[in-house]
Amino acid sequence: MPKCPKRSYQWDYTGEVGCEPPRISLEGMELTECEKQVLAEILNVAFEPISKQEFAMLYAKLKVLCKWHSVPADEKVIMTAYYDELKKYPAVLVREALKPKYEWFPSFAELEKDMKKQGEHLLLLKNIP
Repeated sequence: MPKCPKRSYQWDYTGEVGCEPPRISLEGMELTECEKQVLAEILNVAFEPISKQEFAMLYAKLKVLCKWHSVPADEKVIMTAYYDELKKYPAVLVREALKPKYEWFPSFAELEKDMKKQGEHLLLLKNIP
């Protein structure tokens, strides 16, 4: 990652909690090419999806520690479906959502709700103009 000259930044948050999500604005700031490159690299890492191997490990742990309403007929299909949807989210949010904090094995909707709640501020970074 390139080293950029130091300077102070001011993030401008607008919006109210419970209404439209607040937006992060860099309006009025001219970013240098170096700063733009650093920001792009940080965002690429922050939004990197979870690997299949890590997902399989977390899924297996969750499966063992949570109760099931019934044993699925084809678990591989379920695991693949969960992975196909969860890989759309940053890995850091998926890791948090797959922590064994549920009594029953969670539906995808429960995991998605948890990820959106936990990652509200991280997901706002996608809105930086």
